[in-house]
Amino acid sequence: MSDRPQPSDLQRQAALNNAAWCLAMWRAHGLNAQRQHGMVMCEGAPPRFYPNAVTIDPDADVAAQIEWLGKLAAAAPAGGVAVKDSFAALDLAGAGYRPLFEAQWIARDPGAAASPGLDWRLVELADDLLAWEVAWAGGEATEPRVFPPALLGDTGTGVMAGFDGEALVAGCVLSPTGPVVGLTNVFGDFAEAAAVAASMFPDRTLVGYERGDDLAAALAAGFRAVGPLTVWTAG
Repeated sequence: MSDRPQPSDLQRQAALNNAAWCLAMWRAHGLNAQRQHGMVMCEGAPPRFYPNAVTIDPDADVAAQIEWLGKLAAAAPAGGVAVKDSFAALDLAGAGYRPLFEAQWIARDPGAAASPGLDWRLVELADDLLAWEVAWAGGEATEPRVFPPALLGDTGTGVMAGFDGEALVAGCVLSPTGPVVGLTNVFGDFAEAAAVAASMFPDRTLVGYERGDDLAAALAAGFRAVGPLTVWTAG
């Protein structure tokens, strides 16, 4: 696959940022991580909606990646495994995987932005994080927890809650790395989440990934697509 298109610098930055967020979530769940073959991977079962491995180096040896991921699939527990192919560069069908979904990395340049209309607050207490997670999940308590209280001790992430009066109506997670800030786990008004991110980090590019209606909302909020990714699953 040496002739595959090379990702842009923004796609690389977005992929590295998202991998850092995955690492933060793995740590919050007490999971160790390792890096090899141009990937980061967790040791043990990741939280729901999060992958076991993320590719981070578009110049890595694809054959070595596929071989390692094939072994991971062969040893998959009942819950299965997931791989985030950050550059849509792998064909994992022969290694026991099937595509779960495709998405687009997105980016929004620094610059003038509308001020947020909601009252945005940093989530700092365990009870407030639980209320945030219930709102994120559409009003239902999640079990087991996806966002454990240990996440609040991670200095590289900020869980943000948007209030209309005392009603929690929106939220997102912000994770700065280098010249970019990751905008993830958005619920409520996407433009509001983008506005608070831009207000807190006015000199950094906002990045993330979305698909479907959420991608449309991101594009309407001033983001642009900067490259594809694929999430694969096995088991």
